[in-house]
Amino acid sequence: DRATAEGRLFIRNEGNKIYVLELTCETDFVANNSDFIALGEKMLDVTISKGYTKVEDEHNSMLEDLKVSIRENMNVSKVEVIDVPAGAIGSFYIHSDNKTGSVVVINGSDADLVKTFAYDCCLHIAAFTPSYTSKKDVPESYIAEQKDIFKAQMDQDEKMAGKPDNVKEGILQGKINKHLAEIC
Repeated sequence: DRATAEGRLFIRNEGNKIYVLELTCETDFVANNSDFIALGEKMLDVTISKGYTKVEDEHNSMLEDLKVSIRENMNVSKVEVIDVPAGAIGSFYIHSDNKTGSVVVINGSDADLVKTFAYDCCLHIAAFTPSYTSKKDVPESYIAEQKDIFKAQMDQDEKMAGKPDNVKEGILQGKINKHLAEIC
């Protein structure tokens, strides 16, 4: 019943696939434990060699000995396999916290310049953790909710009191555009 809010990502590119395994635990001390890290790597090896595409019973059984010896709750929370089509580039990045990572697949070219761009995209995603790929992906209900919040803030701002409605609307739209640029 104890939460597993810490842990580590394990990502590897093998052939035309990128494998992602997320192993979680209760504390950062365990997440940085060499036995925990070795187990995550071994689980990734098993995932690749057996072609697993989701968390399997074997993953969970591999955890049991370490759970008992360390006396901490652990969980394999994610196994994913991302296909990299022919003529495409797959790249990944794991941040220094070992919990934040990203995978990018770019179709159309396998040139070195595209490899660099794919990796740079991974870095950008990990740094900014966008909620959406583009503005068109953001639900209208979310935008309406944000407008209500910004409008309420503006209504309480004394500097907005004498401004015409069209100016207030422009400011509101500017706030929305800025917010969308931050989350996309």
